[in-house]
Amino acid sequence: MNSLSKKRKVFIAIISVVLLLTLVFVWGNSLKPRAQSSSQSGGLYLTFQKIIESIFGESFATKFFSHYTEFDFRKTAHIFEYTLIGLEVNLLYLAIFTLKPLNSVYSFGAGLFVAVVDETIQKIVGRNGTVSDVLLDLIPVIIISALFLLVWFIKNKKNKNGSLTANQKGEKI
Repeated sequence: MNSLSKKRKVFIAIISVVLLLTLVFVWGNSLKPRAQSSSQSGGLYLTFQKIIESIFGESFATKFFSHYTEFDFRKTAHIFEYTLIGLEVNLLYLAIFTLKPLNSVYSFGAGLFVAVVDETIQKIVGRNGTVSDVLLDLIPVIIISALFLLVWFIKNKKNKNGSLTANQKGEKI
């Protein structure tokens, strides 16, 4: 890490802190008992309903929330949390190792670790920690990691004879 520029080291420190704060938030919420977690989610869900109603009107909100339940709201929150985790972990690996295809594998492993710990914590405090929740949590991590991998493939694309593409030479395509 000594060969990294000062800007890169600062970026790594910032992303590390943001990732740590995200993990504290996710795992901290998992430590809450079921009743407290449900009460907090329910309160946020009602606030979200009021916001939607104030923006789009009562008629739209009534139709929307007849299909979008508190359960859906909680799962959406998990997807958002794990999208952040996937992005943060991929950016951290990118900053440390530059863009490499194995970063996506490491990011998947980190996402799996976070999800398993999250569900284990929930199980310990008497909530439903399930394998299906781990899989749901991994979906955004997989998507973000796949996007970083796709960028690597595009960046490193070579034509059939092995020479660099016009884009890699800095030419316009």
